[in-house]
Amino acid sequence: MTEQSSSPTTAPIQEILTVACLRIEKAMLARFRAYLKPGERLRASIEKDKDFVYAQLVVALPDQSFRLDLEAAVVVQDQDFDVVQAIGPEERIELAFEFLRTQLHDYFRHNRVNRFHLDWRIYPFETTRMRFRGRLQSPDLEAMANELLGEALGDDD
Repeated sequence: MTEQSSSPTTAPIQEILTVACLRIEKAMLARFRAYLKPGERLRASIEKDKDFVYAQLVVALPDQSFRLDLEAAVVVQDQDFDVVQAIGPEERIELAFEFLRTQLHDYFRHNRVNRFHLDWRIYPFETTRMRFRGRLQSPDLEAMANELLGEALGDDD
């Protein structure tokens, strides 16, 4: 009975988040289309819980030879009490994506120079404290580097 009673509430929330992701993707694509290289796609995802909201933007090629992950989270425990009372989860999601938009804009504006941290860092943003991390992956380049390092290490034997 618990599973049946929880699934009707979960389904509408998931549908709302899916619609929100599509709306955000469309807006971000309109904003950044000129910066995307041929074949690159921009995707958004959202996760919402009572203690946090999580937002992710991914710019990637379909073959995954290039992938940029930008992640932001608004965690309740990081916020001042007044902020938690004044800003609901929907506003926190909007703030997280606005923060990611500024990070993506800076990335493109600086000719795709990677300046992100792999670990979570806290940044002040508008009225909140935003956790952020970014990761640039290029599996083909990483494989070549690993091969070169392997050969170099193998030469020492």
